[in-house]
Amino acid sequence: MGFFLVRDISFPRILNESEYTEGFCVLSSQFVKLIFRLDKLAGGLTYNGSVAIEEPDKYNLIFGNCQPEFEVTMNVHTEMYNVRNDGTKDFLPAGQTLMPKLYFLLFLVYTIFLGTWIFICIKQRSTVDRIHLIMCALLLFKALKLICASEDKMYITKTGTPHGWDVAFYVFGFFKGVILFTVIVLIGTGWSFLKPYLQEREKKVLMFYIVVILFLYFTRVMVPAIGTVVSYRYEWVASRSGGGWELGFLVLVTMSNCSTIMKVMDEFCNISGLKVNSHKSKLYVSPNIERRKARDLSTKCGIPLTNELRKYWGVP
Repeated sequence: MGFFLVRDISFPRILNESEYTEGFCVLSSQFVKLIFRLDKLAGGLTYNGSVAIEEPDKYNLIFGNCQPEFEVTMNVHTEMYNVRNDGTKDFLPAGQTLMPKLYFLLFLVYTIFLGTWIFICIKQRSTVDRIHLIMCALLLFKALKLICASEDKMYITKTGTPHGWDVAFYVFGFFKGVILFTVIVLIGTGWSFLKPYLQEREKKVLMFYIVVILFLYFTRVMVPAIGTVVSYRYEWVASRSGGGWELGFLVLVTMSNCSTIMKVMDEFCNISGLKVNSHKSKLYVSPNIERRKARDLSTKCGIPLTNELRKYWGVP
């Protein structure tokens, strides 16, 4: 029994070595860096030490037990950090040391965007609609997400733990994602501009996107917390980095974005009467649309030809 360090890229090699080595013990593998063995403890039942990593990479600290008939319990406290030039500790991985300042700078940028948007809405209050308020909420949650990300990285840099800022980051990130997809879908369906309500199909589409976003953020939070699982008894290895989950997360997000864009394009084409082909595009709806075309288009889109819609289209 003992602790060892292993790189992410070494997990498949260890699995392959275990299959072709008789009486294999992971502590004796050539692909791990042994920290200490429990049978080597001297002077008590505690161990305190440090190991310097000479080759930069992403390492995992793992406890290996090659005697499954024995069980042990222990309290473990570990720290992994880089040492700055002045000798202080930096718990962020190499390459992320500037992330707190970058996130804070982006927070300031979005705060300026939010202030500008509020100023424009107040100045143009006569034309402000509900969709503008939702977009204001989108900027607000985006700014809150960025400031939480900045605090999260800053606390990790100094102490190694986020002190709860990661929870706030995921909460605000979830609301930002929901509002972002909601704004895209609502604008694409013409809500608040062309029709004051959503059809049943559009409500189902919106609820589907919200459920997908909830699932994506749930997996994004839970999968890294599962940790590294190494089981040579059943001959499989799962890396703590969760590379497969990260790839799946990105694929699902990309698919959701593409489906949303296709939905928006379809709705815009239906509302505006736009026909697009490989050679030309012709817009059949103009600001001074004729009454007959307006009536036909409203029937095609399934929306009533209200006074607001007549005014928007310039129909007498």
